[in-house]
Amino acid sequence: WLERVAAGGLATGRVRLISGDRLLLAEALGGNPDIAVYDGEVTSAGRIELMAFLREQVISITAHRFGTPDRAVAQLHL
Repeated sequence: WLERVAAGGLATGRVRLISGDRLLLAEALGGNPDIAVYDGEVTSAGRIELMAFLREQVISITAHRFGTPDRAVAQLHL
């Protein structure tokens, strides 16, 4: 896995290191600051473990500042 990481085969910006040496991983990454490595103790609370890995997105279909839905926007299939 470390060889693949060193060759640029990592397609994510976040890694949850459950086991292994964080220094070896940092060396394989070449000190890339764009990749976050989470190497702390694993908790039994899934909600806590996933907080750093979930992205929240909010979509609004109102097209008016007072919150009145626009008919054209309301017809979009999301």
